Amino acid sequence: MASREEFLHNVREAVRRGQPREAETPSRPAQRPRPDDVQKHAKGVRAQLPLQRQEAIATLLRIAPLQTWEVVRVPTHAEAAQAVARIATGLGAKQAVRSNDPVLTRVPIDTALAAQGVAVYAPAGEASRQDANEYQTLAAGADLGVTGVEWMVAETATAVLLSQQGRPRVASLLPPVHVAVVEADQVVPTLGDALALCHERIAREGWLSHYLNLVSGPSRTGDIEQTIVVGVHGPRQVFLVLIGA
Repeated sequence: MASREEFLHNVREAVRRGQPREAETPSRPAQRPRPDDVQKHAKGVRAQLPLQRQEAIATLLRIAPLQTWEVVRVPTHAEAAQAVARIATGLGAKQAVRSNDPVLTRVPIDTALAAQGVAVYAPAGEASRQDANEYQTLAAGADLGVTGVEWMVAETATAVLLSQQGRPRVASLLPPVHVAVVEADQVVPTLGDALALCHERIAREGWLSHYLNLVSGPSRTGDIEQTIVVGVHGPRQVFLVLIGA
């Protein structure tokens, strides 16, 4: 397992890489990069991912426990659904909400949870149709929320959720427990890699139709007497179900 110092070093390096050098600070508001440049950058990142994947997964498995992720590794999508069901029954859950991320079309979450007596609700557009207000109310009262991710960053154990119309983020924010279901090929080495790939998609599909949610463990705050408190503004417990790694 990685040390606390290694984890903090990785965070500092990720922040440093994301900041422009002083000489590069623009004197006027930054312009959006050209689509060709965005696509070229993302293409270069994507070409390296298969070569980096095993090392990235090993890094993720070291860093995730430091961020208080409870990691469950499974070989198949069917077993991922059973893992989520075991998490739910272990918590005594009666109600769950889920996102409509693509991975959950391959993982039979609804069937596995229903078999354990857990009611499952999805956003509008899915089999269990709920309008936005009703879905938010259900999420606020749910025992757990299950989502996929866009990418999972190894260096900081950060789940990158790219939300948009029809894919709300409340399943990862309102229930007291968040379960992130991640496929092995969604693990990327750095935050910069994840942002480059998300940038490409946002540029292609529309700048105003997406927003990012970065999850690096349970919700924490130090606002009260500088004492860290878990679960004040979001989930107090997070699980990472990693498929095929």
